[in-house]
This record gives sequence, structure tokens and C-alpha cells, in this order.
Amino acid sequence: MNNLLSNNPFRVLGILSNSRVRLIEKNVSRFNAYTKLGKKIESIYDFDNLNLKPVNRETSNVSKSQNSLLLDNNKIKFSLFWFTDENPFDSIALKHLSNGDSKKALSVWEKTTKNKKLSKTNFSNFFNLSTLLLLKNLDTSKVDSFSKTTQGVLEIKEAIKLKYELIDSAFFKEFKNKNAPNCNVNLKEFFSNSILDILNLNFKNLELVDLFKGLSEDVYNLLSSGVKKEPINNIQSKINSVSEIIRNEPKNSEGSITHPKGNELGSELIKSTVKDLKLLKEFVDKSDFQFQNICDNLSNAIIDCGVAYWNSHVENQSKSTRKSYQDYISSFKYALSISVTEKVKTRSKASINHVKEQINSNKCKICNVNDIANYSSIKINMHKMNWDNSYSYFKNGGIEISSCKSCSSSKSNKNIKAFFLGFLAWGAVSAVTMGWFLGIDIIFAQFKMSKWIFRKIKTEIYYNEFKNHPVIKPLLYEGYKFGMP
Repeated sequence: MNNLLSNNPFRVLGILSNSRVRLIEKNVSRFNAYTKLGKKIESIYDFDNLNLKPVNRETSNVSKSQNSLLLDNNKIKFSLFWFTDENPFDSIALKHLSNGDSKKALSVWEKTTKNKKLSKTNFSNFFNLSTLLLLKNLDTSKVDSFSKTTQGVLEIKEAIKLKYELIDSAFFKEFKNKNAPNCNVNLKEFFSNSILDILNLNFKNLELVDLFKGLSEDVYNLLSSGVKKEPINNIQSKINSVSEIIRNEPKNSEGSITHPKGNELGSELIKSTVKDLKLLKEFVDKSDFQFQNICDNLSNAIIDCGVAYWNSHVENQSKSTRKSYQDYISSFKYALSISVTEKVKTRSKASINHVKEQINSNKCKICNVNDIANYSSIKINMHKMNWDNSYSYFKNGGIEISSCKSCSSSKSNKNIKAFFLGFLAWGAVSAVTMGWFLGIDIIFAQFKMSKWIFRKIKTEIYYNEFKNHPVIKPLLYEGYKFGMP
């Protein structure tokens, strides 16, 4: 890349791209003689006014440039970034350029190409115009990088567009056969890689995306394929780094990957790749294989981090570790959003569902809010009458259900409240009936009426709090009732 602009062999040798071997040899002899005498070496084709770096004509560089142009492939490659003289208009424009007047040179080539189709007679004018549009937009730093001014970007885009059209033309084949008949290089690929190398010196990837917009589809694809290399390589590098960290951790007893801070690794992986992935989405076709592959690779790596974290803590979970895992659901959802293939999407969904299951399994099923890390338990009396008038029930005080401490305390208070309200209701009925209720209940009902009052109030105030509990609800469907017969 360093040889394309300021150190282009044609410039070093003080010639144009269609110069004959005799002129090359003549200039080499002259330059070497001047070097020995200590004289300043100049050429009318130095074009210093274009912000090119001072030309290097040390003997070694002159010799290197001469040898480089002995190969037809090199002659054509370097000609893409230099000038040729094929007709009188070229000669006039080149004279202006040699005199330091790039505006007049530009004007000549624009007049010979504006609103005209590419032809054999004006091919070199288009060729030189595209080269001048590139070189005139070198910035003043003289490091062979392009200016990013609004006008500069427009002219660079036009130059790139012209270069591709010229390379594709039959007239370029004639130019190539005339000046380098043995050339067999893929010039489109060479130009794409070369122009990207130059642009990458000071253009950011998003700026390149804007620069390439408006070019033909095939040109855009050629250039974007070069731009996507960097973000894809960056993302893959981050994936490899995280995978290596996890791979070095000891596996658990089942041989599964582990890492005590896998959730943090995954979150950092997302943060460190989000810009590159966004860039790819800006200009890469979603059907592009490399794009799809890197998305799936990243998605799998994010999932692996979450799985490694879970495997590290599954046997000894604390409230904080479960919360960290549950918070990681946003990362699993991100993995799903970027995944492409059904296999990876299915894996992402399975990971999300696993987190949801863990969230539900660790929540109090009474309030559905609080965690039951340090849970309490509540025992609920229930019975079911059998066909022979016997009944089944849960021993040791009733069926046990887990709850958070808050619910356990609240329900215990309601149980006590139900007892006192039942006692008050029973006393009130007895008082109103002047004792007849109690007498009838003792003699004829064997306290069944009193039990009914206490059970009814306890059901309304206390037992109904549990009727939708996932442990209690199926039992009610089976015919169990609250309390004892």
C-alpha cells in the first residue's frame, strides 16, 4: 500500500504509466548520476502540489522501483493510481498539473468526459480524471491519507466509481494488453483491497459505509466485504477470548462447563461486541453467510457464559447467586435476538425458559413476589371423605407448603384471628338463643353445629388464602376439603 501513492514506482522513476522501457532506463541513469554528484533530482511528474510526500529517489529506491515495473502485474496495479498520456487532452492537462495547477488539469479532463460515454478515444481522460480525483484529495498531513471534507468524500466516491467502470471496460483490456500483455492479476480485488487500506488510515468503518452508499451493488459488495473483515475478526476474537477463559475452568462432576463469574463474562462480551455487530448490520446483507455465522457464534458464546455460571452454583445456591442468574435473562434474550439458525434460536429460548423456571421455583407461591431463600413453612389441614364414610387426611398437622417469612407470619395471624372470630360468633349465637343453641348442639348434634361455625369462619378468613396455591389447588380438585371432619 505504501508504494501506491507517494512512492508509486512511476512517480519515483519520473514517468507516466504508458512510458516505454527506454525512458525508464534513461531516467534511472540520470537519477543515479545526479545522486553521485549530490544534485537535487526533480521530475515534471512529481506533482508535489497534490500533497504527496516528497519523492524518495535514493539509489536503492530507484532500483527497487525499476525492478518492480519489470513485472506486468505490477505495471498495471501501480498504473491504477497514476497518470497516462494517450491523447492531446491528456498532454494539456498533465502540463497544467506539472505547473502546479490541478484546477486547470481537472477542468480539461472534466470537459472531455462530462456527459460522454466511455470510448476508445476518451478512455485515458476518464482514467486520469479518476486518478486526479483521488490524489487531489490527499490531506495536508502528507501521509498518503485522504481528506474527509464533504466535497472530498464526493470526489473520492466518484473516483472509486470511475475506477471500477474503467476496469470493467473493454478499453481497459486494450490498455492492459498494450502496456502489460502478461498481466493476470484480479484488478477489481486488488483495487478494492488497496483503496480500503488507504481509506482505513483515517476513515472509521461507519464513515466508509456512508462513503460506499450510492455505488453500484457489485462495487458496494466488493468494498463492504473488505470492511466487514475487521468487525467480524473483532467479534470472533472476543468470542475466542471468553471461550478460552471458560475452557480453562475445571468442569463439574457431570463434565459440564463452569465459571463462577460466567454471567459477568457474558455481559462484558455483549458490551465489547455491540458496536461491531451494529456496524455489520448497517451494511452487510442479512443473508450473508459470514454475518449469519458470527451472529450464531456470538449468541452461543453468550449462552455458554450463562450456562457456565449456573453450573458453578447449581449445587450451592444463595439468594444473590440466583438473582444474578435471573438478571442474566436479558443476556439470553439478546442472544435470541441476534441468533439466525433455528438450532441457536431454540437453544436461546430454552435458556430463557430455564431462567423463568428458576425464578418461579424460588418465589413464594402465596404472594408470588418474595424469594424463599430462607423460607418458612405452613401446614394446612385437609381431608377427603371416602366411599365407606372413612376419610383420608395429611398427618403431622397437615400438608406442608413453603412460603416466605412475610406470608408465614401474615397467615399465622389470620389463623389466630379466625379462631377468635369463630369463638365470638359461637358465643354470640349462644347468647342470642339464650343457650338453646348450645343445648341442641350438645344433645342432638354432638357439637357439629359449633364445628361448622368455626370451620366456616376459618375457611373464609384463613383457608381461602391458599385455594390457588399450586400444591393445594390439585388437592381441592381431587375432593379434599380444608380442615378436619
